[in-house]
Amino acid sequence: MRPSVKHFASAGALAAAVLLGGTQDAAAQQEDLPAIVSLRKALMVSNQQHVRALGALLSGELNMPLHILRHAEVMEYNGQMLSQLFPEGSTNPASRATDRIWDDGEGFAARVQAFADATRDLNRVAQRGFNDQTAEALATVRATCAACHQAYRGPAPAD
Repeated sequence: MRPSVKHFASAGALAAAVLLGGTQDAAAQQEDLPAIVSLRKALMVSNQQHVRALGALLSGELNMPLHILRHAEVMEYNGQMLSQLFPEGSTNPASRATDRIWDDGEGFAARVQAFADATRDLNRVAQRGFNDQTAEALATVRATCAACHQAYRGPAPAD
């Protein structure tokens, strides 16, 4: 499945909407960040929100199959975009990205590809409408997130 510019724009708009839906303080903090770090953080927030939404939708308490399809679709697009969001040296004190990302470029690229593959699989399974298999695919996506964060993300900045 090759995404169109329209799909990337929709996913980006959704990520921006999620980000802008926060407090004014959060928006002010984003303005002080380099654009690539701000974009990266927005995509991560988007991923987190879609994973949460899918978890709720797949809980068995809701009957909203179209919502499942759309959240899974955006997750795939996010997976395709992630590899472009970590150019060499794009660290920042407000970012949890560690230098290990660039020191272990092959390992990081493999983990990013695992996430992209998992989100593609999640979308494919969701499009078939099998919620049990979609929940399993979502668990795989979560595991790829955790593996990458454990290896390449630093501790949260002190408030």
